[in-house]
Amino acid sequence: MSENEMYNKKIEIIMAIPDDQIKIPKNIPLGNYIQEAENLYHWCQDDKEELTAKGLDWNVVEDIPIRSALLSNAASNWNFKKSMRIISAKDWLQEAPQGYVIL
Repeated sequence: MSENEMYNKKIEIIMAIPDDQIKIPKNIPLGNYIQEAENLYHWCQDDKEELTAKGLDWNVVEDIPIRSALLSNAASNWNFKKSMRIISAKDWLQEAPQGYVIL
């Protein structure tokens, strides 16, 4: 399976999560949230036996890198689109008056 196919499959799984199961972190910048998730992924590797013995589904841990990459990518796309809207609005404000000039 290619990386793109893997991402698309994971996005389908993420999008299937019911809204009432989604938890939104409060007052944590997105970059920090992503970094903390990646830190947890690395930190828990040495404790796999203990964590799984206590009931942690290790598949959740294995999903962290791809999910954090998808979140980072989504944030980048959102920021790009947001900045393009701002640029378009500024261009409109500058150019629109010329449309009303009588030749």
